[in-house]
Amino acid sequence: MKETKEFIENCKNLIALCEEALKVYTPDHFPVQYGIIQHNLGNAYITLSRVEDEFENLEKAIKAYEEVFKVFTEEEFPETCQLLQSYLFFPLSREK
Repeated sequence: MKETKEFIENCKNLIALCEEALKVYTPDHFPVQYGIIQHNLGNAYITLSRVEDEFENLEKAIKAYEEVFKVFTEEEFPETCQLLQSYLFFPLSREK
């Protein structure tokens, strides 16, 4: 139980750090960094969804990944987009 509590706390800390970083790394000024942070945010929400508020966190993960696609377009980054689409498979397959 203690390990699960620490796991949840670590996920929430990572989410908070990503959200703080997004205040500085905006898509207009730092598009690549913004995309990477959004990707990490999506991953954190997927991880958290395994132990807490599954569907709510999966929805947040999807929103974060959608932001990634605004930066890493298929025209400019086809390989990256293909990889990112595989990350979307899990949350989309778990949606209600």
